[in-house]
Amino acid sequence: NCPKLYDIEIPATAVYVTANIFKNCTSLEEIKVHPDNPYYFTDDEGVLFGPWVDEGEPQYDDPNLALIAYPCGKAPGGYTIPMQVNGRTVNRVWASGFRDAKNLTSVEIPETLSILGANSFENTGLREIVIPETVTKIDAAVFEDCTELTDITLPSTMTSIPTRFFYGCTSLVRINMPNSIRTFEMYAFKNCKSLTTLIMPDNL
Repeated sequence: NCPKLYDIEIPATAVYVTANIFKNCTSLEEIKVHPDNPYYFTDDEGVLFGPWVDEGEPQYDDPNLALIAYPCGKAPGGYTIPMQVNGRTVNRVWASGFRDAKNLTSVEIPETLSILGANSFENTGLREIVIPETVTKIDAAVFEDCTELTDITLPSTMTSIPTRFFYGCTSLVRINMPNSIRTFEMYAFKNCKSLTTLIMPDNL
């Protein structure tokens, strides 16, 4: 909740940067990391990457990286998630990684990515998105309150629409939904006021 913070550097001594650390820092344009920090990195867009966390323990030995935080004060436009950062593969978006990035209008997800954490794109300005077939794990509320989202394509690796997945997506009109979907979880489509047509999967 630091609306005037626009620039920050993660120090060399930082060993654990938690999810949501920059929540509601609506003016943050760039995240920097001290070059001597062995665990955390940024790309050319000032987006933070680092180890994923299991039960409070950062997984330093995992060769893959997670996208930890996208600065939600960046100028309007799209973003391409890199396949690699600092020579290591980016394979997941951590919980709330893009949360509150209202100026973010599009995201290109690479085929190296396999996991979208909970609330990954909550309250962003996304308008359309395609989730590639390589994404095999998708958590709850990924697109909650994405009020600009109109069109989405889901991968055939999905078997369920998770809880609150499209909650509050008031502009959503088209969902390209695979037949692999078997269940709709609670509040998956709550307040999707513009969704007038939905083709149900055969296996529902």
